[in-house]
Parts: sequence; structure tokens; C-alpha cells
Amino acid sequence: MGCAPRRSAESASSSPFALGTWVVGPWLLPGLSHNAYLFLGATLSATSVGITGRVFRDLGKLDSPAARIVLGAAVIDDVLGLVILAVVSSLVQAGSVSVGQVGGIIAQAVIFLAGSIWIGRLIAPHSSRWLAQLDAGPSMLFAQVLATGLFLAWLAHAIGLAPIIGAFAAGLLFEPIFLRDFDRPGHRARNRAAVAEGRSGPGRAPAADIEEAWRTPA
Repeated sequence: MGCAPRRSAESASSSPFALGTWVVGPWLLPGLSHNAYLFLGATLSATSVGITGRVFRDLGKLDSPAARIVLGAAVIDDVLGLVILAVVSSLVQAGSVSVGQVGGIIAQAVIFLAGSIWIGRLIAPHSSRWLAQLDAGPSMLFAQVLATGLFLAWLAHAIGLAPIIGAFAAGLLFEPIFLRDFDRPGHRARNRAAVAEGRSGPGRAPAADIEEAWRTPA
């Protein structure tokens, strides 16, 4: 990915965390505990890759060198932000952590992210294809993504990490190509034709049923 995105991500994560913890938090919210300021700093270190990508796409600059640097930095920044959140969560729960514990938390978070994404991308194409055979509508797509996010969030919590790390991993493991079997026009047409056929009865025109079914959401 290059050095430029990595340097940008490191600056984009460390600066908001430091400012939120030691400057903005005590200034705007005086009297709170230091743990509250730590969580504020961890929150400010988060970014949104989706929003960043949409801005470049709307500008028609998604393939530009600047977009690649910014998007690469945003991905790294998200991972660093989640690592910061994991360290802060452990610090608040335990009261204090050693350098070795911080290194262990970082290694645990990185291994969890890499492992869940790698295993998930092996399973996602097959599970998506199987679920799309049952129902290729948006409700099944939503159910699959939601269930995956909840499962990985529970798994992250079970091994001692913040649940949001698991939810973030679920968002990274799905690619559009894995979900291409959902919401197919042919499937919608068959659904509407089946609805129209089921509604047809004595004295009813099939053409009118098809028109009514077409107006009904799939």
C-alpha cells in the first residue's frame, strides 16, 4: 500500500487521540475521569472509509493517486483506531496495563482481524450462493450481513476484545462480488409472476394481476 498511506494513517490516528484525551476532553468536559477522556480520544481517532470513498466517487476521482492514498490511509486508520479502542477498553477494565499487555492486545486484535477476514472470505462466497438460492431478496442479504456482524462481535468479546472489532471485520470480509447473487432482476420477475399466478382466480384477468404484482415490492 506504500509509505504515504501508512504515515497519513498514523498521524490521523495519533493526533485526534492525543488532542481528545489531553486537550479537547478536559477543556470541553471538565471534571470527568481520565478514563472518559481516553474513550473520547479513541472515538475521535475513528474515520469512515465508506464516506471517504463516496466523496471521491461522486467527484469522479476514485482512481486518482490522491484517492488511493487517502483510502489506503483510511483503512489503516480504522484498524489503528480499533486497536486503540481495544487497548483503552482493557486499560479501563484493568485499571492499568503494562507494555507487554499492550503489545499482546495489539497482536490479538491484528490476528483476530486478519484471521476472521481470511476465513470469512473463504466462506462468504459459498454461504452467499446458498442463501441466495433460498431467497435472493434484500431481506436475506441484510440477514446474512447482520448475522455475520453479530457473530464476529460476540467472538471478539469472547476472546477479550471490543465487540466493535468483530463488527468491523465483518464489514471488511464482504466484497460486492460475494453478494452478486442477491436481488437479481430475474428472481424478482419470477416472484412477481408467482404472486400474479397465485392471485389469479375465476373472473380475474391475469394481466391485471401481473400489473398489481409488479407494483408490490419484492
